Amino acid sequence: VAKSAPSTEQVSELAYCLVKETMTKCLASNKHFSGEWFAEGYRWHLTRSIRHATNSLMLAEKLDKDLNSESALDLARGAAIRAIFAIMCLQKNIK
Repeated sequence: VAKSAPSTEQVSELAYCLVKETMTKCLASNKHFSGEWFAEGYRWHLTRSIRHATNSLMLAEKLDKDLNSESALDLARGAAIRAIFAIMCLQKNIK
């Protein structure tokens, strides 16, 4: 086990901040409305999560260049938030 691994609390805080920051930013942009993410359903979010994760890996491994001015970290964050959205949709049995 890596001694430098983040603690459970640190990982939990990151997840919380990621969700709060992303949702707040999206609503403030006026490009999305409250609850829109939920109506999109789990399939939408899972496919977007896969796309973000794949693009993140491609950038991190230098297999691709700039993707819409997003970094590998930006894309990994996008993959995580989409996965969380999918989980919420699946828990509520929304298709």
